[in-house]
Amino acid sequence: KLVSLAKAAGVSLAKQKGADRPAKVWLILDVSGSMMGLFKSGAVDRLVQRALAYGLNLDDDGEIGVILFDNEPIPFGSVNAANYRSFSQEVMKRRDIWGTTDYGKAMAVLRKEAAAEAGFGRTPVYVIFVTDGGTNDRKLAEKHIKEASSEAIFWKFMAIGPMPKGVKPGRRSLPRGFDFLAYLDDMPGRTIDNADFFALEDPDSPSDEEFFDLMATEYGGWLEAAAKAGVLKS
Repeated sequence: KLVSLAKAAGVSLAKQKGADRPAKVWLILDVSGSMMGLFKSGAVDRLVQRALAYGLNLDDDGEIGVILFDNEPIPFGSVNAANYRSFSQEVMKRRDIWGTTDYGKAMAVLRKEAAAEAGFGRTPVYVIFVTDGGTNDRKLAEKHIKEASSEAIFWKFMAIGPMPKGVKPGRRSLPRGFDFLAYLDDMPGRTIDNADFFALEDPDSPSDEEFFDLMATEYGGWLEAAAKAGVLKS
């Protein structure tokens, strides 16, 4: 299944110019209290499997880094082919999760971890940021996304949860803080546009092809813009 998913992800990436360039892939995953149901249902396991399959097309070390967050960031290590099946079980054993939601602190940890990599600035960093609600630290989150727009980091914001019928991402009527993620996608004052956002009522609802197309959207354009601006060095 993982091999099949990785092939499907590769097809979506091939649609984006230059998107098959090697990159470091990270998953930043919400573990606030409202996410518990998604962990128990197995939805997070399936989401992590898809994230890993996507990352295997870009990250040549065979794994993706993971940062968990509620009101505090929690570096988790990595997910790979050997441990992804037990990911949710391992997370749910923890006693330091299921709090409230703060994006900014997790963003800070990611930027610090990325900057410590030997190839930072030459190797793109692709961040999969998954949450089911809004943040308590909007100003800090805005600050990090603006500052990171001059760094070789692309942020893919994925919101999970019920949405009113007929509402499109980017509209003010998006629920539960999703409007803020849409704002980060289009926020002014950045060196380049370094983010994209999409929302899903159910992370299992799109087909593999649809999911990976959403993951790849805008990434090729960001690579081109980052190289042109000198943010991403050759």
